[in-house]
Amino acid sequence: MDAAGAGASMSPAQVRAVFDDDRLWQVGVYVQAGSEQVAWQFAAVLPGLVDAASPDGRLVPVSELEALLEAASVTGARSVGPQKH
Repeated sequence: MDAAGAGASMSPAQVRAVFDDDRLWQVGVYVQAGSEQVAWQFAAVLPGLVDAASPDGRLVPVSELEALLEAASVTGARSVGPQKH
């Protein structure tokens, strides 16, 4: 955690150290993006996800997380990396 209590940032290289290339490729196929974009997006969202899943250092019950993920998936929104202009 940083001084404010939020999780530390991650780099795409750190994501690749956690998730193997095949897993990133599989996610990329699902979201129609390259594995590098997937690693970038994971690096951007994982620290916030961990913070949200553990407010005040306590884990949120799985049932609550499942409900939140289901609600988020209904929108069908898929963000994949930096937007190209």
